[in-house]
Amino acid sequence: MGDGKTQGRPVSRNRSARRHPWRLAGGLLLVLAGHWVNAAVGVVLGALALARAVEDLLAGEAVGAVAERLRVDAGLLSAGLLAGQASILLYPRWSGQPLRLALGFLPVGEWPRAWWTMTERALEVQAAWAAALGLAAVAGLALLTLPSSGPVRRQVLARAATLGAAALAYAAFSGALAWVAENAFHWRYLAPSALLLHLAVLSLVAEPLAASARLAAPALRAATLLIPLAALVTQGLPSAARARADLDGVAGRWTEDVLAARCGLVAGDYWTVWPAVWHVALTSRERGLPRPVYGLTHRSNPTVPLWWDTPRAALRICRIRGEAPEREAARWLPMYGLWPVELVERRATVDVLRVVPGP
Repeated sequence: MGDGKTQGRPVSRNRSARRHPWRLAGGLLLVLAGHWVNAAVGVVLGALALARAVEDLLAGEAVGAVAERLRVDAGLLSAGLLAGQASILLYPRWSGQPLRLALGFLPVGEWPRAWWTMTERALEVQAAWAAALGLAAVAGLALLTLPSSGPVRRQVLARAATLGAAALAYAAFSGALAWVAENAFHWRYLAPSALLLHLAVLSLVAEPLAASARLAAPALRAATLLIPLAALVTQGLPSAARARADLDGVAGRWTEDVLAARCGLVAGDYWTVWPAVWHVALTSRERGLPRPVYGLTHRSNPTVPLWWDTPRAALRICRIRGEAPEREAARWLPMYGLWPVELVERRATVDVLRVVPGP
């Protein structure tokens, strides 16, 4: 964000540095790498660039300098977004596998319901964080009423507002995507928005404290002490045993049934299959069991060749029990030619299936 230095040579040097070919080349490389990891990251970065431009204008920076920076940002991010979309569309040709990915947006009429559903899902798991953030925002607004906050009040409010607007814009974008809907509006798709909101609230609190000669030093010391203390209060002392117990509790609930059923595949939804496969592999390694187990859900294409030649009569499939896993298994099994199936065994956490022999 801007620092308020809008006059004279500092701005000129900054503009010159942004136009240097090597700097632009480095920026392009980073943008392309970012879109290789997340093909839509340019959307949140674009919202952030616009937020910075608005703040800089409110802080009095020259319009020409802001426009020049926006042109550079727009060019780099456009290149990244195009490269990200191209990588998705070209995936079938590169990999030889079909693209099992919902592209594009939901119908406009479904957007309000989608936004509401995603907000509900996020609050189900992050309500405490949202409440703490709200209290911190109230504290920050109270700090801005201090006389010492006068010189920075306008810029702090502008920064928080633009960051909040950027967070809202990205949340609206992600909530309207068909891909997010197919993944049950999981709260992780709001992570960039949550980060921007976190920064907005932190600026409301930190900058008034930093502007106060009386509060700045004590606040810094208190924050330095509270960070490790908060980690200890919320997580306790470091413990390998507790970490393993957490892993077993989160990912190990299906392991014994999968191993006892002698399954070669675990089918279901993304959020249960991969924890289950990971924990089964860990337990098998610890026990010296040679039999591999593979996942059958989203992002399982790379391992298909490892089990594809197994005779269908010998292939046992563990379908994780539950509404979402069973629904997703019925979607993915036909995609990989494992349909129709019949139930051969029922266990506490999985149903054991086999492929019905053809005529």
